[in-house]
Amino acid sequence: MLVRLNPVSGLWEAPVMRRSGAPTPPGLDLAFDATPLLGPRAGVGAFCTGALSALAGVDGLRVRAFAVSWRRRGRIVEHLPRGVAAVDRPMPARPIHRAWSHTPLPPIEWFTGGVDVVHGTNFVVPPARRAARVLTVHDLTTVRF
Repeated sequence: MLVRLNPVSGLWEAPVMRRSGAPTPPGLDLAFDATPLLGPRAGVGAFCTGALSALAGVDGLRVRAFAVSWRRRGRIVEHLPRGVAAVDRPMPARPIHRAWSHTPLPPIEWFTGGVDVVHGTNFVVPPARRAARVLTVHDLTTVRF
């Protein structure tokens, strides 16, 4: 098995084997909550635009943007930079957020397929079966006051 040094992460990597036996190129699969791109561009939407543009250019990083929205999910592709894939599975916001606030179901992998990391960009990071979870907190005013 070929093992190589990733120049971006500085880690030694071996290809992951798919069920078919064909190797998957080394790298990282990221699911990114791009829901804030569907509304008016407030601070969180601007953050998502900048983050996705930067992440799209990282070698070995495969980014899948999802939107927790039933009706507007198809519009997400209009807002994504080249190199970022859009997840088109329906994710109805009210039932999903209600479920995520009480249970670890449904995991994000039901919608995005297998990922290594899921990034919640606005209040909520989806539950995951195996993926590491990252949440960006944009405003700590409520903690201080």
